[in-house]
This record gives sequence, C-alpha cells and structure tokens, in this order.
Amino acid sequence: MIQEIIAESLALEVETVKKIVNSASHAYYHFQIPKRNGGLRDIYHPARQLKLLQRWVTKKILLRIPVSHAAAAYEQRCSIALNAKKHAGGRFLLRLDFFQFFPSLTAVDVKRVIMQNAAQLGGFVNDDKDADIISKITCRFG
Repeated sequence: MIQEIIAESLALEVETVKKIVNSASHAYYHFQIPKRNGGLRDIYHPARQLKLLQRWVTKKILLRIPVSHAAAAYEQRCSIALNAKKHAGGRFLLRLDFFQFFPSLTAVDVKRVIMQNAAQLGGFVNDDKDADIISKITCRFG
C-alpha cells in the first residue's frame, strides 16, 4: 500500500517505486573523506532516485514520530549554542561520540519504531509490510 501512496505522491509509476525499493541497498555511492584526527571516514551517499524516496519518508513519516525533549541534534531551529545553553551552569558535562552509530541502527529497529508509532503516521503505515518497505528505503543492507 505504501508504495502506491509514494508513487502517487511523487507522480511515479508504482513499478518504478518498487524497483527503487528492491534495489535500495545497492543504490549508494561510496567514498571516503579524511577525519580530523587522521584516518578516513566512509560515506555512503544515496543515488538520486533513492534520495527522493528517503526525503518523502522523512517528510511524511519520520517527522511525525515523537522525539524526546532531550534529543536536540536534528531538531529544527536548534543549534549547538542553544543546546549548550541548556547545560550552562551545570556541575558536570559528559561528551560522547558514539562509535559506528549509524551502522548500529538496523531495519528491525526502524520497523519497531514505525509500528509503535503507526497511529501518528497519518494512515501511511497500515501493516508490517509497509514498515518493511520503509526500512528498505532508510536502511542499507538491513
């Protein structure tokens, strides 16, 4: 069902959307950039068609999922300065850099969050199959 909704919304053929979804994990350009402290960082940039679907999923689905008030990294109109202001005057500061954060998120995690929040998603997600399609669009090789 979600593939039909995406296709209609983006003025694409349903078969085109299905093709993009089914080949999504292979639709990334890989390159490396230098890290500040040495070494290289792997970057996997989605191909144009996949990125179109990812942006649709972000706008229509992911932005409807409630986010903890403590999480500010991807909040609109939030900056490092505003986030730091929340902690100014505190006795302690803990700074973390999660190793391999994005690869640690799995399709199972995405599907669970989607299904737990299906009621807030405006009818876009009707069953586990829709959540599976969203995870294929958003996760590379699961």
